[in-house]
Amino acid sequence: MKTIEFKLLLKPSQIKTLESWLRTCCWIYNQALEMRIKARDRRKESVKYNAQQAWLTGMRSRIERLSEVPSEFERDALRRVERGFEDFFRRCKSGAMPGFPRFRPASQYDSMECLVHKSFIKKSRFLRIPKLGLVKIRSGSQRIPKTQKLLRIIRRASGWYGQVGVDEVKVIKNLEDHGPVGIDVGLESFATMSDGSKIENPRFRNKAQKKICSLSRSLSRKKKGSANRKKAVNRLAKHHERVALQRRNFCHQHSTELVRKHPVIAVEKLNINGMKRNRRLAKSIHDAGWNTFTTQLTVKAANAGRVIVAVNPAGTSQECPDCGATRKKKLSERTHSCACGLKCHRDHASARVILARALGATGATRLSRDSTAVSSLVAVDQVDPMKQEGVTISSRLT
Repeated sequence: MKTIEFKLLLKPSQIKTLESWLRTCCWIYNQALEMRIKARDRRKESVKYNAQQAWLTGMRSRIERLSEVPSEFERDALRRVERGFEDFFRRCKSGAMPGFPRFRPASQYDSMECLVHKSFIKKSRFLRIPKLGLVKIRSGSQRIPKTQKLLRIIRRASGWYGQVGVDEVKVIKNLEDHGPVGIDVGLESFATMSDGSKIENPRFRNKAQKKICSLSRSLSRKKKGSANRKKAVNRLAKHHERVALQRRNFCHQHSTELVRKHPVIAVEKLNINGMKRNRRLAKSIHDAGWNTFTTQLTVKAANAGRVIVAVNPAGTSQECPDCGATRKKKLSERTHSCACGLKCHRDHASARVILARALGATGATRLSRDSTAVSSLVAVDQVDPMKQEGVTISSRLT
């Protein structure tokens, strides 16, 4: 499913109505979560989505402000609670960090979703929102199919946005065959390919650091609860949003180019969350956006019929791509020099090793068009997240 996003051009009265709806949906979410927690703690019972939907129907007939909100948006709050508990129990079974569902303040409840098959877009200039009517949108030159599967309203620092889901995938045109390629992501360079080419690390967060610090200092001087503080919070949030959009656009451009050129792409199955536990590298890893890049690469490759291979990252930078010999290197040592005579940048050598492992199908699982796990990379041979290259985590950091 493809998601199309556009900006909403709202009147002040429409903004007030949508903000009221968000507060109501947040209240329903918190009430539904509290109901489940109390049923578990007091009666040792499990409350399901259908039971809470019946509860919501009864509440709408008794509380006037609930009946003012479209029922589709209110049911989305119940679905969020259901998904939160499903994910919690799934993580408990898999041994991951569980993350029990939490209550939310209204300031952090920023979206509503409507799962209805209908035409929300009118003449590519208007969006029909239930109980609000037609709203002007700025959709640009995007071609929007007549029937959409869902509608999502999002509040951000830069304004209000709408998203619709359609049964289409973005097809990458003019596919070429430049042969298979191995990719080693890093911090010195964003990515190094097995053919020696590099993608420089843009470091968007570092470039914006001075402005972010200035806005943060300005925010700290504002009185809590004042109108000026709200304005300062919004200015800072807008700047963070701008950096995030720059990073996402950068990943889109390069992931599309790689999928267009290479039929087989080899990457490392990194435990990025484990690597972020290193306090010295966490900010740089966040800024690089490796997870966004690999996710986009995987989805686009699946849509284009390309193949992504995820390999075990253990020792890729310690192994020689020519003779296979292993030599321990510190993270500060940036040149690979082997007794066989090979001398090159360590990231280039690592990319060649990644490609060799992928072509040998050693410890990797292929993700093709028919794969259901197109949103993540799966490797057969897992690596201990505490032993990944360059991330030594001592007991005091855990």
